[in-house]
Amino acid sequence: MGKEKAIIYKRVSTNEQAIDGYSLANQEKELRDYCDKNEIEVVEVYADEGLSGSEMENRVGLRNALNHLIYGEDNVKYLMVWKLSRLSR
Repeated sequence: MGKEKAIIYKRVSTNEQAIDGYSLANQEKELRDYCDKNEIEVVEVYADEGLSGSEMENRVGLRNALNHLIYGEDNVKYLMVWKLSRLSR
């Protein structure tokens, strides 16, 4: 049996977030580290930069991630986010 699979979704809404330590790069590093420790294969990374979590219509990265979960043929089991606030407000 192979590893379970995940996709990563990361988002920042302002420069302030990058300064406070949850830049896109930091979010991805922490999520990849978690996946590595738990033997979960990351198959794709999606991102939205500079967008609010309160509205979905402009969040192409999130829509693509959700479509991947629903329609992807690679049996992804997890959508990994750094904090729930990165997904929605």
